[in-house]
Amino acid sequence: MSIAVIVSDRDVSVFVKKLLELVDDDIVVGIDDADRSKVEVAILWNQPKGTISSFPNLKFICSFGAGVEHIINDPDYD
Repeated sequence: MSIAVIVSDRDVSVFVKKLLELVDDDIVVGIDDADRSKVEVAILWNQPKGTISSFPNLKFICSFGAGVEHIINDPDYD
């Protein structure tokens, strides 16, 4: 399993470092480096539209910040 961290316009290096201390899973930052078929968890903030549907085995979505409008307003979210 992999966790994708897709956060626009923010430095997530400290967050990813702490996350790696807590989980044994692969962590990918951004969508370019991800083997999308292995990603089951996505931590998102203002992700590009269509990002959610590009992960075929996604089981859990988490907002990186307050609010979820950026997630539920994605046209591919269902």
